[in-house]
Amino acid sequence: MRASILCVFALWSCGSDSGAVPDGDGDGGTDELVDASPTADAMPACTSHELPRELDIDFDGDTRKVFLAGPSEMPTSPVPLVINFHGYSDGPEFQEEISGMSEHAVANGYVVAYPEGTGALLGWNAGACCGTAATLGKMDVEFTERVIEEVAALACVDLSKVYAVGYSNGGFLSHRLACELSDKIAGIAPVAGVMGMSSCEPTRAVPILQIHGTGDLVVPYDGNFALGFPSVDDSMAGWSERMHCDSAEPTVFFEQGDTSCVRYSGCDAPLGLCTVAGGGHNWPGGQEIFGRGTVSTDLDANQ
Repeated sequence: MRASILCVFALWSCGSDSGAVPDGDGDGGTDELVDASPTADAMPACTSHELPRELDIDFDGDTRKVFLAGPSEMPTSPVPLVINFHGYSDGPEFQEEISGMSEHAVANGYVVAYPEGTGALLGWNAGACCGTAATLGKMDVEFTERVIEEVAALACVDLSKVYAVGYSNGGFLSHRLACELSDKIAGIAPVAGVMGMSSCEPTRAVPILQIHGTGDLVVPYDGNFALGFPSVDDSMAGWSERMHCDSAEPTVFFEQGDTSCVRYSGCDAPLGLCTVAGGGHNWPGGQEIFGRGTVSTDLDANQ
């Protein structure tokens, strides 16, 4: 059942529809199709080698660490890359610990990268969130491009299968990347983070799976007007409009225990939402974080 979530959103390309989707202007001409996934230039043959644990990236006046995990020896055929962005004040090693995604990457043959935010509390500039990264306008979209380039130089990465996931502030950032880096990001899966951008104009439709708990007190499911956080429903409505989804009610495709997942219909790219009833501000299936509410054991966000 959990594998069906992965297939529905094509996060590892385990089956898909057409390689192109309509751009939504309604004239039906084939010349109006846009590519459904990022394109990558032909890659040279990869050399099998050991994946380094971390690297340092000098960017925009900061030196940031990126922690890496994946197969113990990199294969010679390209593998997907998942960039996993931490929450505000948490840091990359904490994100690795609470998500458990490194073990999942090793078991499933992809590379996961955990980049580091900026400022004393390590934040990301995702518009409405968070900290000095946002107030100073840090170039985190361009930094993400740099991360992709640096990791691809070390590992055998399939550049058409680069995904962004994130928790809290990192989830906000993944929304921004779907808006502003859609030519390089194949899909996003924000956890406990909503849309923080006042303007969003992607160049292609990006598959999205939003994961959020109704008991989240940090990024409330119903939004926080004072902080400028929209509700989950408003975030999804915005994506539904951008992706030209039809007006039909979303349909349930996964239901187990406290979790119900729905997908929207008629969209330019897969769009879905997993709601955890009573779920707190945490990573479903991951480690419990003191003071951040209930962790679901019915949904594994890594899957």
